Amino acid sequence: MLTALISSLRSTETGDLRASLSLAGRSVLSWQVDTALSLGCERIICLCEGPAEHILAAQREVERAGQEFHAIRSNIQIAALVRADDEIVLLSDGLLISKQAAGEFVLESGKRQRGIATLPANHALAERHPEDFERIDRDRHWAGLALIRARQVKELAELPPDGDAISLLLRLALQAQEPCRPVKESWLQGDDWLLAVDAADLANAERTLVGGSLPALSPFAPTGALAIFAARAIPPGNIGLSGKLAGAAAMVLWLGAMALALAGWPTSALACGAVAVLAADVFVMMHHLHSRLASVEPARMWLSAVFGVVFAGTTGLLMLAPGIGSVAASQLGLPVIALGLAIVCSRAGKLRHAAVWNDRALHLAFFAVAAGLGLLNEALVAFSLAATLQLLLQRGD
Repeated sequence: MLTALISSLRSTETGDLRASLSLAGRSVLSWQVDTALSLGCERIICLCEGPAEHILAAQREVERAGQEFHAIRSNIQIAALVRADDEIVLLSDGLLISKQAAGEFVLESGKRQRGIATLPANHALAERHPEDFERIDRDRHWAGLALIRARQVKELAELPPDGDAISLLLRLALQAQEPCRPVKESWLQGDDWLLAVDAADLANAERTLVGGSLPALSPFAPTGALAIFAARAIPPGNIGLSGKLAGAAAMVLWLGAMALALAGWPTSALACGAVAVLAADVFVMMHHLHSRLASVEPARMWLSAVFGVVFAGTTGLLMLAPGIGSVAASQLGLPVIALGLAIVCSRAGKLRHAAVWNDRALHLAFFAVAAGLGLLNEALVAFSLAATLQLLLQRGD
């Protein structure tokens, strides 16, 4: 069995436990647990002084994943929890390692490989935090991550019970000649290897994490940019609730748009529909960001498909609603419009200038303006022909 040994014992200069510091709405300990689970750990052992909210939250996270969590106070308890033929992942207190970096170090071709991660003696992390990144020899320091045999745990009972268990196990592993392997420099240049020692560093990492989890802004998709700005503006801890509220608002606005269409008010219906799509885009963005930050599988693909069907269906309803005109009933209009909408809904991401074709709130706003000017029929046909032409030109390349 693969076991992870982590701790929540060391404090920052302000007196807060490192493991309890918040990053994107989750504690540092929760992020460490997430990394350990991604490596395949079936048991998490956490050294702590007693129950605390961040400890209990980490326990719930591990148990939801179907694995074991043990919060202990004594080194002796570790020996009672692991067997000699187990392997243990050691993770330094407060050290944040991305799942990708940890996975590349521990796993090779899908198989675990034991080793102690090392830093050069002159590296900034080793020089600034020598008590966390302990010296191994003249040229190397421990990098805060190791995968070792569990048989060294049995020797903990013969060592001082008040010693740092992770540090003691590291020393025992070195005496047992566990291999040492250097950490890639690329992992150390960004936030893949970050020691949580103050809130400022975590705030910078949070901005990077949130920014990297959202699509890039495009000047050709103004309403899409508004959705991205909204997702960035919400505090990460409130993303989940805010996303649900945006989704509820989208559904209410969609119902309002269809009611207005059936009542024969196309301009108001299209304007309401545009706002509904914007709310739906905000919901999708926030759902995706929440999934990324909470490390759960996002459902963005099926969400986008649902909203695409709703977009096409509502637009079709608008064309057939009273007072709109006879384009939908004409021999040319209906197939052209149906084909154009199908292209936009199913192939938007593959078309040239994809940002424009994905901005469905912009499309409905365009239709609303056209309806206000009495040119909705012409706008629908022009839009559909443009989409069809895009696909034909792309296939010709």
